[in-house]
Amino acid sequence: MGAAAIGVVAVLYPTIHALARRLILLATGSVSAIASAQWLVSTGLTIRAGDPHQAVLGAWILVPFAAFAYGVVPLLLAPPPRPARTSA
Repeated sequence: MGAAAIGVVAVLYPTIHALARRLILLATGSVSAIASAQWLVSTGLTIRAGDPHQAVLGAWILVPFAAFAYGVVPLLLAPPPRPARTSA
């Protein structure tokens, strides 16, 4: 929830530089994705096993690490930084 709040503030606050905004969105998107993937994997495997002590992660442990890439989605959706105008 905290990562989502930080992301919303970064998007709505007008004086944040566009590159900083994109990096904040990358970081908060990645943190949120890792947290949700970790919860979903552990919950799903525990429900399937029936006993939390019998749940085996196996290759599912890689899913939270792959979820880090989900942070790229908000990064790509954010408008790119515009080059600074110079007066000649």
